[in-house]
Amino acid sequence: MSKEAKWFLGIIGIILSLAVLFVALGFFTLVSSMKPEVEDEAIAGKDKVALIELKGVIINSEDIVKQIKKYVKSSAVKAIVVYVDSPGGGVSASEEIYQELKKAREKKPVVISMGSVAASGGYYVSLGASKIVANPGTITGSIGVIAQFPNLKKLLDKVGVEFEIIKSEISSLFYSYFLVF
Repeated sequence: MSKEAKWFLGIIGIILSLAVLFVALGFFTLVSSMKPEVEDEAIAGKDKVALIELKGVIINSEDIVKQIKKYVKSSAVKAIVVYVDSPGGGVSASEEIYQELKKAREKKPVVISMGSVAASGGYYVSLGASKIVANPGTITGSIGVIAQFPNLKKLLDKVGVEFEIIKSEISSLFYSYFLVF
C-alpha cells in the first residue's frame, strides 16, 4: 500500500473517530436536556396526602428533593405518595431522591405508586419508600450500568494507524477505542 493511501485511510479513520465522538456528545446533550415532569398536588381535607409525580428521565433531583422536604415539614401532610413513571436516568440524582425518601419515611408514611415503567433509577428511587405499589404490567427492575464503546483497533491496524500511549495506570485505558483487553 502506498504512503498516500495510508495517509488517506488514516485521515478517514480520524474522521470516523470524530464522527463517533460527536454522535456520543449529541446523545449525552439530548439526554441531559430531558427533565422529568414534576407535579405537585395535595388532596384537600384536614389531613392531607401529598402527591409527587416523577415522570421521565431522572436528570436533576433538586425539584423532587425540595418537594419531599416541604411535605415532611408540613404538619398538615400525613403521608407522601410518589408516582414514579421513569425509565431511570442519572445515578447521582436517583441516589439523592432515594436518600431523601429514606429520611422522609422515618417521619411519615411514604408510598411509591409505580406507573408503566419504574426501571433502573426509577426502581432505585422507589426503594426509599415505606411501601411500593405496582400493577402486574409495570416494567420494573434492572439497577445497572451499560456502557458501549466501539473498538476501532482492527480497522486502524489495517490502515496502519498507530498510537503512542502515555498513561499512569492501566485503568486509564479502559474506555479506549483503540485497545482490546
